[in-house]
Amino acid sequence: MVANAKAVPVRARHAHWSTMIAILCAAVTAYGIYRLIALGPFGWHVEQPDFKKGVIEFFAVFVINSAVLMLFRGRLAWLAVGAVVLLYMRLHGTDLALAVGAAYCIGIYGLGRMIVGAGPENLYSYRRSALAVATGVGSMAVVLMLGALLFEWDFAQNRLAAFATTGVGLLFVTIRWLMVDQRKKGAVHRSSISNLSISLLIAVAAVCIARSNLAFYFDSAWYGLRPDRVLIGPHGFYEFLGLTTQVYYYPKLYELLLAPVLELGDISTTVVVGVFCAGFLAHAMVSLGRTLGLPTAYGLVLAALMLCFPAVAGTVETPKGDVLAAAFVIFSAIALIKAYETRSPSALLDVVIYCLLASTIRLSALPWLGLIFAAWLVAGLMVIFSAKRREFELVMLVPVALVLAAFLLTHARTYLLTGVPLVTNASTQAQLAELGFNLKYPIGTFTGTGDSRAGLLGGISALGKIALTPDIYALHVFKWMGAAWLVFLVAAVIRPDRAFPGFRGVVSLICILVTPLLLGFNAWADGGPAGDGNYFMVSIAFFYVCGAVAVRRFSRLSLFILLTCAFSGGVVYLFSANWNIGTGIRPLSVVNPVFDEEKQVESFLEGGKLGVVGKRLSHCGRHTRMIGELRTPESFMLPVRFEPFEELSWSNSRAFRSEKAFSEFLYATGTDLVALPAHEYEAGQRREMVDFARDKLESTGPIGARSMITLGGVNLYAMTPAGVQCIYMAAFD
Repeated sequence: MVANAKAVPVRARHAHWSTMIAILCAAVTAYGIYRLIALGPFGWHVEQPDFKKGVIEFFAVFVINSAVLMLFRGRLAWLAVGAVVLLYMRLHGTDLALAVGAAYCIGIYGLGRMIVGAGPENLYSYRRSALAVATGVGSMAVVLMLGALLFEWDFAQNRLAAFATTGVGLLFVTIRWLMVDQRKKGAVHRSSISNLSISLLIAVAAVCIARSNLAFYFDSAWYGLRPDRVLIGPHGFYEFLGLTTQVYYYPKLYELLLAPVLELGDISTTVVVGVFCAGFLAHAMVSLGRTLGLPTAYGLVLAALMLCFPAVAGTVETPKGDVLAAAFVIFSAIALIKAYETRSPSALLDVVIYCLLASTIRLSALPWLGLIFAAWLVAGLMVIFSAKRREFELVMLVPVALVLAAFLLTHARTYLLTGVPLVTNASTQAQLAELGFNLKYPIGTFTGTGDSRAGLLGGISALGKIALTPDIYALHVFKWMGAAWLVFLVAAVIRPDRAFPGFRGVVSLICILVTPLLLGFNAWADGGPAGDGNYFMVSIAFFYVCGAVAVRRFSRLSLFILLTCAFSGGVVYLFSANWNIGTGIRPLSVVNPVFDEEKQVESFLEGGKLGVVGKRLSHCGRHTRMIGELRTPESFMLPVRFEPFEELSWSNSRAFRSEKAFSEFLYATGTDLVALPAHEYEAGQRREMVDFARDKLESTGPIGARSMITLGGVNLYAMTPAGVQCIYMAAFD
């Protein structure tokens, strides 16, 4: 995977200092875990058999792979590791998902490698690989978006095109591997610490995939696992589907790339893609460490410290692009540093490529990218006026063009569907409206105005809270980033001369300072949420690396203690992430079914008392548009395009105040069905919406329902001919 940097002797004072740092990391990590279990909501979780079973599996995969990497080298070692992982996947019925997801990701990488070739100079660690991933993502996005724009590809056509395109990349990688004489490569020697770090990362990745058989996380069910209903319409990716909430109109590059591996009968494939993104993030952290002068072994330990905790591992098991976006932001910072140091115009283009992709994958990357762009301008001037400027690599024009096209096509969707270039929080949306960019009706925003936010000082004060007292953040307690990063941050602040020297330090400091800004924006003055931990992955990567640079040398004991902290993060992940416990309730068996998505969805719907409704609505088309007041997130997984009153209340509650407004709303959203509880219902502020809708739909007025049926305690009202046909088929199931 990675080669070890040259060994550096550790003097006695370095050993004592680094061991003290590691012990302090262990102490603060243990304190945070104590808070989660003793004072937080997870005391019950750690007593469950499912959690204990998950920990045993996690430990077993880690220990076995560690032993394999210690005993063997080269291809034999990786074949043995692969066999262990494959057996573990078979026991959980996720082996086919692993094969499909891996082939898909390797195909995207191969597509990029085929386009980029071996031309780019290796200015920094993993540059060619990073550019291959970026180019592969950009080229895949361009193919799928142009197909949607020009030929209106539906979900099935989108999948066919994606598999055909990745098939080309997979074929290229296979041929290239066969043509290279593997005997000439030789076995790479790794230290025991590197082997333990790699084994731990593999164990966490395997557990992430195994956990994909559990219930769905809220955001996953909300918009991540429904691309066939809320992302791609009968006429493609650019079709307006009548949805009203801003989450459907963020840049959707990652979701579009993920869509082809969904609806294949096993949701686990999405997590496999997330695991490969996590591997890419680990490479970014190792590359950052090498850029700032750290040995590879240190970078691997730091990568384990970040990836094993719930904020990252829990995000990996959801269909969200935070991890991939964070990796691209880190690589953009690395390329920026190298552009300044080497005076390479090609490295400047690397920054552009990574930044454009990160901004189309996740909007949470924008604060870092804005500051990186400012530093990029400075570095650009230095490169332009440098007498030692390197020659420009013409091969870079192709990936730049592809990624720029992907960027424009992604943001074009937001503009075409919403009328604004950016869908964001209410206060920023109001500022865009003053410039003439108004959201198209009925699309709205659900975030606050920001008037009661804590601000920069509040963000700085929240740093210690999110690390040491995660139990106080009720809404985000399951996205803990650990606490060891706080110790590394203090180490960097104590020795800024080591941690932030020259232009490297400027870029690092820029990425670090974004965190208090984000905390100030996401933390409310009354002590409310401080934001999901996954929002801060980029800065925390720099906390770790800059702190390690300040410490300089780590003893073997200190690295082992840090790996123990990372392992404990994996344990916390097993009892807290996304409110799921362990790795599944099914007994381990080599005959566990592969295609379990249907039963998984049925069980999920039954949990929300929607089993009957889900079964009957399966006879309707997936693009049947339905609104209503049903339990979330279970109702999101109904086999139709459902949007709950909860979402409508955020920005369209006025539609439920008059008959005319309600009629206009139903027409604007193309609503076919309205679902209301058949029994007496108390829904707080939404009870008025339910009573209003029921009164109008059951009247003989102009918006009275065309027909109605009661299924499983839910009244379904048909508003269109398509709705009538759906009810007819559901009634005679």
